[in-house]
Amino acid sequence: RREGHGGNEPAAPAAGLIQGSGKSARSRGEDRRRADACVMRLAVVAAMLAAVGSFGRALRAPRGVRAVPGAIAGRVRTAVHASTPDVEDEPSRKPFETDTLLASLAGGDGQVSVKIVSCREAVQEAMLRQQLRPAAAAALGEVMACSLLLANGLKGEETLQVNLVSGRDEGLRNIMAISDGEGGVRALVGNPAAELDDAAERLSATDLVGPGQVQLVRMHPSYIQPYSGVSELVNGPISTNLALHQTTSEQRATALLADVRVEGALVRHAIALLVERLPGADEETAKAAEANVNLVAEAGIRSIIQGERVSQGVEKLHGMLTLGLSTSLRTFAFPQYKCGCSAAKVENTIRMLSEEELEATLEEVGMLEFRCNFCNTVYRYGPEETRAIKASAP
Repeated sequence: RREGHGGNEPAAPAAGLIQGSGKSARSRGEDRRRADACVMRLAVVAAMLAAVGSFGRALRAPRGVRAVPGAIAGRVRTAVHASTPDVEDEPSRKPFETDTLLASLAGGDGQVSVKIVSCREAVQEAMLRQQLRPAAAAALGEVMACSLLLANGLKGEETLQVNLVSGRDEGLRNIMAISDGEGGVRALVGNPAAELDDAAERLSATDLVGPGQVQLVRMHPSYIQPYSGVSELVNGPISTNLALHQTTSEQRATALLADVRVEGALVRHAIALLVERLPGADEETAKAAEANVNLVAEAGIRSIIQGERVSQGVEKLHGMLTLGLSTSLRTFAFPQYKCGCSAAKVENTIRMLSEEELEATLEEVGMLEFRCNFCNTVYRYGPEETRAIKASAP
């Protein structure tokens, strides 16, 4: 059964994905306070800053205005941030009162990892901040949900970047999500204005971005270079592409299913699940887990959770995935949309520019403007402030 955006997952891709051996499950992260620098846009110096990120246009505007959020970003901060505070601010939050990721082990001695995430609020915030239409929001939500599952358990400042990218200048061009091990996530699409069929059934990955690649990049400030893996996009759901990447590129026997339902400007639900065979799992346990995944895939996530509260729906899915298997070590994380941009980071970028480039830009457009692609916040600097920041460079 397939209906609306993020229709029920077909059964076939789930079969066989959890047979074989996988790498060890990683321990949960210890610190999520710091995030990687955000990708921003500044066209007049794009060539010089290509290695730092993707920068947008410097536009004429009143001088001396600094760290001004865009109109949509301002509305989102008022409407959404109040309902998604940092975990540190509310350590007593209970599972499923807001976005929640449930992780557990199944089978004797924890032979299978089972994870389920509900991240409706994070997807809603991404949709509002980037002013996405339903089809684009559903696609971005699926990548966000899957990336949260794949990143769960990363250590400290480690992050996982999931990117579906095409060399073609069509469709969404690319869909990216960056997640940490404690549930922080930020995401974007390369072309938010892309015209997709919002009335169509669930679009395949190649329909969304065109022929291209799945790229997974694991990063940490201490890494000399990030760890990355690449596989080819196939004509199927986003979750199936990511599961195939895990199995073929990472040698981790994994099944992934996802369902994101978007109606108009409202995200109704965003749920994904991951089942991974861990090292040492016996064939009997692996076959039982695979049968359970196929059972969920055939019924469809949407049909299973229909009419249920979020907590009841997730517990129902968990019960089906662990049918006939003992469970242990249930843990929870609380996903939230978390952008790492700040005025300090923008000012460091300004200090990197040569005086000639800064003066040429100020003479041409009268100011510098940076817009964060993840949260849509705008940072503006007039000539005097720009020169003062540059003068403070060591």
